[in-house]
Amino acid sequence: MSFFWIIFSYFLGSIPFGYLISRFSGKNILKIGWKKSSGSNVFKNVGKWQGILTGVLDISKGYLAVFCAQQIGFSSEIQIFSGTAAVIGHNWSCFLKFSGGRGIGTFIGALLALSPKILFFSLIPLALFALVWNAAVGTLLFLIAAIISAFYLNQFETAGIFTILSLAPILIKRLSPVKEIKNSANKFKLFRNRFIFENDQSLSEFRIKRIFKKIKINSPKSKESIKLPSRGRQEVALLRGLTGPFLLPPKAGWKAAKLGVRIAKKPIVPVKEIVSNGVKKLILRSAEKVVVTEIKTEDFKKMMIASAQKIVLHQEEINKINVFPVADKDTGYNLAATLIGVEGTVSQKNYSTLRELTKDIKEAVMTNARGNAGMIYAGYLIKLLDTVKHLDSIDASHLSLAMKRAIKAARLSIIKPVEGTILDVIKASGEKAYEVAKKEKSKAGGNLGTGNIIKILEEAQKSSETALRETKEKLEVLKKNNVVDAGALGFVKILEAWVENLKGLTPVPVSENDFSLFQPELKEELKQRYEVVAMFGKKGGPQKKELKKEFSSLGDSLEIIESEERIKIHIHTNYPRLIREKLKDFPEAEFRIEDMQKQVKKIKIKPLGLVVEQVADLPKEFLEKYKIEEVSFRVKFPDGEIIASKDEIYPKMRESLKSGRPLPTTSTPTFKEFFSTYQKALEKFEKILVITLCSKLSGAYSSARIARSIFKKPTKLNIFVFDCFTAEVAEGLIAVRAQELISGGKSINKVIEELKEFSPKVTLLACIEDFRYIVRGGRFKLPEIIVKVLGLIQKTGIRPIVSLKKGKVKFLGIKTGKNIAKILAEEVDKRRGGKAIRVAIGHADNLKEAERLKEELEKKESIKVLFVSLVSPVVGVHVGPGALLVAFHPIDQ
Repeated sequence: MSFFWIIFSYFLGSIPFGYLISRFSGKNILKIGWKKSSGSNVFKNVGKWQGILTGVLDISKGYLAVFCAQQIGFSSEIQIFSGTAAVIGHNWSCFLKFSGGRGIGTFIGALLALSPKILFFSLIPLALFALVWNAAVGTLLFLIAAIISAFYLNQFETAGIFTILSLAPILIKRLSPVKEIKNSANKFKLFRNRFIFENDQSLSEFRIKRIFKKIKINSPKSKESIKLPSRGRQEVALLRGLTGPFLLPPKAGWKAAKLGVRIAKKPIVPVKEIVSNGVKKLILRSAEKVVVTEIKTEDFKKMMIASAQKIVLHQEEINKINVFPVADKDTGYNLAATLIGVEGTVSQKNYSTLRELTKDIKEAVMTNARGNAGMIYAGYLIKLLDTVKHLDSIDASHLSLAMKRAIKAARLSIIKPVEGTILDVIKASGEKAYEVAKKEKSKAGGNLGTGNIIKILEEAQKSSETALRETKEKLEVLKKNNVVDAGALGFVKILEAWVENLKGLTPVPVSENDFSLFQPELKEELKQRYEVVAMFGKKGGPQKKELKKEFSSLGDSLEIIESEERIKIHIHTNYPRLIREKLKDFPEAEFRIEDMQKQVKKIKIKPLGLVVEQVADLPKEFLEKYKIEEVSFRVKFPDGEIIASKDEIYPKMRESLKSGRPLPTTSTPTFKEFFSTYQKALEKFEKILVITLCSKLSGAYSSARIARSIFKKPTKLNIFVFDCFTAEVAEGLIAVRAQELISGGKSINKVIEELKEFSPKVTLLACIEDFRYIVRGGRFKLPEIIVKVLGLIQKTGIRPIVSLKKGKVKFLGIKTGKNIAKILAEEVDKRRGGKAIRVAIGHADNLKEAERLKEELEKKESIKVLFVSLVSPVVGVHVGPGALLVAFHPIDQ
């Protein structure tokens, strides 16, 4: 029994939490950073919360291996070997082809179970050396201190022996890859540096000295620059991790972690500069000034993401002043949709060149550009990107030149340019940026790349703000309503986001009192009622000049933008069908037609409405009837292809399985997506109830809560987030029940009260058709031979049944038979206990079996099937094509 526990401890330690968490975040931790699954690597190269979570889980592996051995009653020797086995498993995981981390976190967890007192004393030198000099040196002293503390505290036979046994796996990983030492011309030097500093180069300068050192970049007097070896960067993440929640009570620990990160960001500027992967930025302590002379690929990507975040936070402010060209209160939404489309495309991908990044941005902005402002900005951005795409990095001269050239492109994107709009601020900012960059270049004797990009963008932003204020005097409709142009305000916010991002600042949520409460109202019928947006391929289609001539007489607000492969048209018209008829035969033509008259009419606000997730699988007719807003999950393949349609995902998964292409992954909706959905819902309802799937299964509940927190009172108090503790069609049944209560006139408090009683009564059952999708998708790591065995077992008609109830997933057992519809029908009948029930059925591209399940259930008494639905792509990715789900609850008599 004790031998098997040691083996189990190895497998426990082998669970690669760092790898799994990084993969769920769209990255492979074994291919980035220092290519280890350690928490510090995840912290630095994936994300702070991912790194902290990895650290906690790695510590828990070592702790559980020893603690459980103690609870079972194993001897101290078995406890020691169990802890060591967990460390070895972490360093050489059988699930990662014997790759792994460095074992420090797992070691700390095991030592915590053996002796918290020894762990406390041992961590002191580690924390001190990490702060003063180097975390790697501190780790060595930490291990030595553990042995010495164990000796003096009379625990050498337990904690001391455990530390000595753990030295081998920890130090071997410290020296790895050992082959490099063996093949090195200077073996001793490389061995010494890796053993002491865990780096290929030594670090002689004290960290405390670097913290207070004043450095100036690009100063004629300064000829020195600081370089930090790549593996030495680990000390930053490790130091921040150790000052987090590992050593303090939970609440205090999180606050300490946040405070530590904030404190660390400013003084350790040289480290931040080197690790930032591109931007040459330094805080000049004497002048309190940020200098940026170069923007690399990753930095420009972050600037685009920051602009999307900024517009999302300010979209309502922009909407409220939208009176031109149509008072339809959607300019903020249109700009947000345009930029969120870009963010969604680039945020989860890594780019090696600007050319790759600009190609994706252009494609995304073409696809997602909406409204007048969105189309004009798309034309501006495409030209700006074309100007810089060939560069390795963007300096001040090239950026200012790109901004100036983009002025004309923005103006050409609209057929009849109007003064007092977004075009004015684009022109003002571009001309000012070029002027300032030219002066900077002249001061530097004509040398390129010497200008401070921050200064140039700040000056451009000031000019754009002046131009923004002047729009009120240039357009009569703006002057009449005492507002500035909405699109122009959006562009100013984008520039503001670029500056903030380069300075390392985070956008601050806007207060409801920060902008005018003006609500544009339509007092007369629109001259052009419909908005038409069309996009098609250029090859074999008409040219831009032909389109301008063809459509100028059919409406106004005509805008045309083009990329290398496609053309996009936006027009306000009374002849949408005629335009559609003219464009329908063009290659790859796509259309969107909206009735603006309906948009601008005042909508009667209802007292209470619903927001649900896509995974609730509610029928489209139900959503439309009750005006329910839906939040979508994102599904994409590792190569970047994004899947939004339920109909697309399953054929592509089948093709991928046959061809060996990696299967798609899923991501939880961000708080921004919830935030945007809340805004739409609050236009129709005074209060909204947000139903999310089980918080134990997804981060959607957290995203929903964060989005709520962005709103100010009293709006925040009108948003209620409810964790339904289930998923998929079971969540759909809860949403149906909520709508019944709302339609019955129940108050929000009464609805939530009843849902709390109702939710635990809903049961979800699932039967998976093909396990290969789960295995190949990375949910479980199994050898190929076992996958083949599972395939053979499935063909014999053995079917596992899984349930989800009250937030807990349970394996219900194995059923036999090839007819999964009949198997599930019998299981439902058995579990309802003779009660009358209502049912919802979900299927992963298996409508035939879903309909058969409906027939089987309706043969029985007192069973009512409410709906049959195709499951959402996010769940379809996990269960694979062919899966069948059924949810039910007893009907209250």
